[in-house]
Amino acid sequence: MLSEKTLAAVSGFAVAELTIDGLAICCFNSSKKYWEVAYLRLKNPKHELVINIQEVNVLGELVGPPKRHQIPEGVLSIGIKLTTGSDQHYTAYPKGGPTDPNFDRDALNNDPHVLNWMIDLSGPEPKHGKFKKLKPKGGDRVPVSLARIYHSLFMVRRPGGDAVKLSPKGKGPSGEGNFRLGRINEEIVGILLATAPGNIEFSFTPAGSHSIDPLPYSGTRLYRIAITNMDVQTKFLPVEKREMQDGYVKGDFHHFYEVLETDDKTKEQELWAIPRGPRSVDGDCNPAGAGLPSLDDLIK
Repeated sequence: MLSEKTLAAVSGFAVAELTIDGLAICCFNSSKKYWEVAYLRLKNPKHELVINIQEVNVLGELVGPPKRHQIPEGVLSIGIKLTTGSDQHYTAYPKGGPTDPNFDRDALNNDPHVLNWMIDLSGPEPKHGKFKKLKPKGGDRVPVSLARIYHSLFMVRRPGGDAVKLSPKGKGPSGEGNFRLGRINEEIVGILLATAPGNIEFSFTPAGSHSIDPLPYSGTRLYRIAITNMDVQTKFLPVEKREMQDGYVKGDFHHFYEVLETDDKTKEQELWAIPRGPRSVDGDCNPAGAGLPSLDDLIK
């Protein structure tokens, strides 16, 4: 469910609902006015980048079968834009979506949709030392596919129900240096906003690495698009076979250090979450944020 409060401040009409989930870093490029989402292409454990597309009508009813696109590792960048896209909402939301300058993770009256629920990897909250840089591609660094999503407004679909913990690598959720962070986001949801009927267009680099046909949209022809980068090796494991300590299951947060560097490697963190169910995913395979000008350095 999208926030009516947020939608009330935008012009244009939504032609697609966009879900971002899995191992990803979200960053709003305020100078170029688009969202960037960096997907880490891990091999161990293997993560699979998939774009699922479902056409719906104005009532949200499914129209035709869904289309699934598995994105090859060789894809360097993905562009998603509208031929009649609107950027007017960036006046009301200069950070690409709703934020709260006085956000407190433990406050009882938090807006569940503000972007502050995402952990800012470049900020002080993770306590992993001062952010230095994004690691350039090449060498033994994991590959990255970078999506640039134009004409989009992002928000948190909802925060998780339980607080998570961060701790230095190898220390566990109750070991030395651990701390309670609070609740964090689950999925990120975006909407693509248009001013008139047109097409959603996809582009991929290098040229020929993948293709998706344009999606025609109107006031009644709409879409749900999900871009997910999930762990395909362990997602179906029962909780008891996952890496657990003291009732917490270890998540994927530590993999972000594959592509970012801080000034103190000994402070790199692991995230521990309370399992959500008997066949829960690993607790935090959820997008994080980066309060940086751009993520372009990851694919240069």
